[in-house]
Amino acid sequence: MIGSVLNPPLIIIGGRMALAGDILLAPLIASYERHTLIKSRDVAPALRTRIIVGKHTENDALLGAVGLVLRHNSRLR
Repeated sequence: MIGSVLNPPLIIIGGRMALAGDILLAPLIASYERHTLIKSRDVAPALRTRIIVGKHTENDALLGAVGLVLRHNSRLR
């Protein structure tokens, strides 16, 4: 699993999937914990991967595209 290799501090669920709420989020968190090599019980709480629902679910793809354009034009680091 890519989470075991990268050990991301945060995973944000966006788009229409985010609208599912806990129906999606609870099983996703359980599956991540089951399949990752780095278990949450072995890591300090501040270093655990958090999985959350994004705030801008209606236009997250548009905001991502704008971010890519700004980064490409050296206006976003």
